[in-house]
Amino acid sequence: ADERPGATSASQRGPVPSCARVSLRIVPTNAGLPPATASPFPDAAVWAEVPPHLNVLPLLFTAGPQLLFSPFVNAVPVVAWLQSWRVQDQSRRHLSLTLRTVMLHLASALEHIHARGVA
Repeated sequence: ADERPGATSASQRGPVPSCARVSLRIVPTNAGLPPATASPFPDAAVWAEVPPHLNVLPLLFTAGPQLLFSPFVNAVPVVAWLQSWRVQDQSRRHLSLTLRTVMLHLASALEHIHARGVA
């Protein structure tokens, strides 16, 4: 069993969903902050328990407080997509609607995780 602080495993959380690929996110430490606030990612255990949401990737497991694994999504990052010619060639009205839609989805995801204790 992994006894590192913040580590969770499939046996602790139940079965890990089947997926062909996973993404690894390395969370930087809060270097330079006072020790009371220097926890690298105290929300990992809370995030692991967040119920599903359309715009939030589930946390599959961790390997310590700084290594987070979630399902791999083969997609263009939102910023790159918003800067693409397909989006930029839209009329001003459609571009405004596209931006509002993206922001509403983002706000919905943030509201979902914050309401469940992920800071």
